[in-house]
Amino acid sequence: MLRNIIKIGAFLFNIAVVLALLLSASMQFLSPENYPFSSYLAMAFLPLVIINVFFVLFCALRLKWHFLLSFLCLLLLYNNVRTSVSIFKNKKELVGKDVKIMTYNVMLFDYYKKDSKILDYVANSDADIICLQEIGWHKNEKDFLSKGKIMTALKKYPYSHINIALDRKKVTYGIATFSKYPIVNKGVVEYESSFNSSIYSDIKIGDDTIRIFNNHLESNRLTKEDKDNLTEKMDAEIVSQMAGKLGVAAATRAKQAEAVASKVAESPYKVLVCGDFNDVPVSYVYRTMSQNLSDTFVGSGSGLGITYSDNLYRFRIDYILVDKNLPYYDYYINNVKLSDHYPVYCTVKL
Repeated sequence: MLRNIIKIGAFLFNIAVVLALLLSASMQFLSPENYPFSSYLAMAFLPLVIINVFFVLFCALRLKWHFLLSFLCLLLLYNNVRTSVSIFKNKKELVGKDVKIMTYNVMLFDYYKKDSKILDYVANSDADIICLQEIGWHKNEKDFLSKGKIMTALKKYPYSHINIALDRKKVTYGIATFSKYPIVNKGVVEYESSFNSSIYSDIKIGDDTIRIFNNHLESNRLTKEDKDNLTEKMDAEIVSQMAGKLGVAAATRAKQAEAVASKVAESPYKVLVCGDFNDVPVSYVYRTMSQNLSDTFVGSGSGLGITYSDNLYRFRIDYILVDKNLPYYDYYINNVKLSDHYPVYCTVKL
């Protein structure tokens, strides 16, 4: 009797996680501006994929036919699964000039630390073009990191495009693109935000010009206290507070993504879209930002592609997307624990 109850319960749970996975995948078609809950369900996609893979293996080994439920669901959502779990790396022999790109949220160089290990890491990277988010300097040059020290450290990148979105009495906050190749044109994507921003830089490499979009879309506004409270208490009030913050940020991010996508579509050059999107692959923001572009993780990455890691909070929210006519290879994430994000690299061929 008990055994039959357990079997029925497991079967019903299997059906539930299959339906939940389908529901989560469908959230990419709903703008959080109109459906705030869509951003919460989208974040559940990867855990639900893992649970469904477990059911496939568990039921198949036990010769239970209902392994097909999860298997067919995963097969149906194959393209979505690939954005979260990549297995097949692009190993094509490519002809052309190598240009190595790095995108990295540098966490204000460890919050304006004068001797920043993050700044040292960036300065010693072998990338040709670096897109940095949460870059900034302190105006107390004696005790904190100064703009002069940043520019000196990055002297092997003689060309830069810096956009300071927040300029306060003591500190600055923004994004920047540094390049070994000439930046011949600069622009800012206009959208609503208090301190996040997106820029584009036209970079001339030999006879080619490419347009690189560097993005730091709306942050989720969760403080360390919020995360600790959710981990420790997990009560209704805490969950409601966090849901409210996430919903507001997601709605703002959706409009920002639409503004960036519009500018990308207008580009006269081949484009790369890099940065911290603050959203997961199966989301409205990712779907909007990746229109007519290739996700370099999908074609050349491997594993789960986690780019943000803060205790239990682990997501892929940093991206390098490239023009579909632009060959690329050697995507990788360096799991160096300096910022709460990891630096992401990919090499494109011109």
